[in-house]
Amino acid sequence: MTVAAAPDRRARAWWSASARSAAALAGWWLLGILTLAMALLTTDARRAPGLPTTHDTPATPLGMLSFFVGLALLVLLVWRGRRALPLAVGGSLFAAIAPFDPLVALVAGLHVVRRQRTAVAVPVAALVTVCTVVVTWRDLRGRNSYESAWRGLVVDTTTAEAAVDRGAAPWWVPLTIGLVVSAIFLGAGAVRRVLERSAGEVTHQRAVAADLGDRLAAQDERERIAREVHDVIGHRLSVVSLHAAALEAHAPDGELGRSASLVREAAGRTAEDLRSLVSVLRDGTSDITSQVPGIADVEGLVDDAVAHGMTVVATISLHDGDHLDVQTSQTSYRVVQEMLTNARRHAPTHGVRLVVRARSADGVLLEAANHVPQGREVHPGAGLAGMRERVELLGGELRLLVEEDVLRVVVHLPWRWQS
Repeated sequence: MTVAAAPDRRARAWWSASARSAAALAGWWLLGILTLAMALLTTDARRAPGLPTTHDTPATPLGMLSFFVGLALLVLLVWRGRRALPLAVGGSLFAAIAPFDPLVALVAGLHVVRRQRTAVAVPVAALVTVCTVVVTWRDLRGRNSYESAWRGLVVDTTTAEAAVDRGAAPWWVPLTIGLVVSAIFLGAGAVRRVLERSAGEVTHQRAVAADLGDRLAAQDERERIAREVHDVIGHRLSVVSLHAAALEAHAPDGELGRSASLVREAAGRTAEDLRSLVSVLRDGTSDITSQVPGIADVEGLVDDAVAHGMTVVATISLHDGDHLDVQTSQTSYRVVQEMLTNARRHAPTHGVRLVVRARSADGVLLEAANHVPQGREVHPGAGLAGMRERVELLGGELRLLVEEDVLRVVVHLPWRWQS
């Protein structure tokens, strides 16, 4: 029931907005037709002074043209939001030269002030204001309530006073009325503009606050992980280093002493790497990629494996390696590292054949071949899965081949130039 209620509420909200827009449009149309009729009647009365408003004089061609153009402009109010600028300019110019009221120009000007930038809204608002003052001045040229719509608002047109000549209106009257009417409409647009921008700013601030909260939560989680990694793994590495140093001290010469020295050195380097990674976790602005070696360090990786007693036959050929993309270079290093780790885990007493070639024309080729016990099935584990994800992320290819008792892992990465 709860899931079905959400679309229903959205539908009701949409229809409510549509109903409000339709009601507003209907109101503007009704008011526009009334003001258009009053503008045409008062214009005819000024052209035939002394005649009652019920005379049967045919409408003039200008009056008929104004009537139909005015109706067309009223229809165009449907697009008052998307076409407000041309509607405001066209409505203002037409009302200034023809017997038409400025309602369309005022409504369109309201939307221009509301939605357009200031450089456009200010000139349009000035044009609409001038048009409103001109139309008001033209209307108040009428000397009685039959010839002026504004005079008809304060005098009952059904009484004898409607035809009384009240003289010309002072110059400040049409100016004041035009400015007040323009201020009402254009001020409403300005208020809507401020409110909508304030609502947008509030929404932006909420999004910023939410993003900041997510960042703080992520930072707290990184710091918690960093503490756990440092306390648990760091402690165990220190224990390994301590016992390796003790073995090295009791057996300084011989194979056991050399092995203990290698273990101590490896534990020390691992502890340094761990401290670097922990600092990256605690400081979210640090770049973790700066802590990872690249393809140029593969030779040192092989030397380290040989120093730990592993038999490695390596062919390393690097061309333009300094210009290889950092991510591709670091991925190559990690892939070779995982290849040697897998070989050490599954065939510790056998050698490894390693090929590393990097050439801009051919890309990066990484290949490792090591012995696997006869009859043992090879099941890709987390190491190979992670290696495949790294390779595919760069658009490369990983192949796993088993030929009799030899396991070959072949990786090809496309060449990407350093930016």
